[in-house]
Amino acid sequence: MSLPTLIADVEGLISALQGVSPEWRNTLLGAWGPLEVIYSVALYEHRNALDDEDRMAISEALDNLERTIKTHGPGSNSLVN
Repeated sequence: MSLPTLIADVEGLISALQGVSPEWRNTLLGAWGPLEVIYSVALYEHRNALDDEDRMAISEALDNLERTIKTHGPGSNSLVN
């Protein structure tokens, strides 16, 4: 999956969430944000490929997003209305 597709898909999922508190939605957006930043910087710098540092940062952002979902997601009863 390409980074732009991943970013759009995660953003779409966050936007589609219902029955969650604004705090949880904002927490997810905060975890999603680094993906958008990495992609935006690559576009700004006219790079056609991501380097190792980008890939590491993407991996860390995805790990953080997963932790956020596990910590605050359905079933955790934290930040859910």
